[in-house]
Amino acid sequence: MKKPMAITLGDPAGIGPEIIAKSFRDAPEEMRGCFVVGDVATMRRASELISPGHTRLPVASLETPLEALGAPPHCLPVLQVGAPKPLAAFGVISADAGKLAAECVVWAAKAALRGEISAIVTAPLHKEALALADEPHSCYPGHTEMLQALAAAHAGVPLADMPVRMMLANDEL
Repeated sequence: MKKPMAITLGDPAGIGPEIIAKSFRDAPEEMRGCFVVGDVATMRRASELISPGHTRLPVASLETPLEALGAPPHCLPVLQVGAPKPLAAFGVISADAGKLAAECVVWAAKAALRGEISAIVTAPLHKEALALADEPHSCYPGHTEMLQALAAAHAGVPLADMPVRMMLANDEL
């Protein structure tokens, strides 16, 4: 059975949600089977922001990752992590934004470790916002260390013994 791919929200006050929304708008066939792990209201706002000159991308709220496989193209499927949150102010570094970004990474990592999803794509998070978040999230400098710690705990091995396979994708590549 094919499994969906999770894309974490990133910092809700940053550029991540807009990048994700543009990906679903501009490459609908390539994004089929993918879904956002995050906040429905944040992704609705991102959809509205990228809409000038384009048809607004509808947001579909998912209950389970598998529902993403049936989502139609030109739709932005989102699995809400926790209770809905107030919208983060753009460009404002906050503990709440760091906590939400971290919760999305943790949810996706645990889903991957349970075998519910095929892969995780992480949108940018703000390391300073992450540091302001409550523990345990504030203990990690970024995504990589958080993913490594969760995988090590799942495997029951020391953190230093846990290999992590990742690829950074950015303009420099």
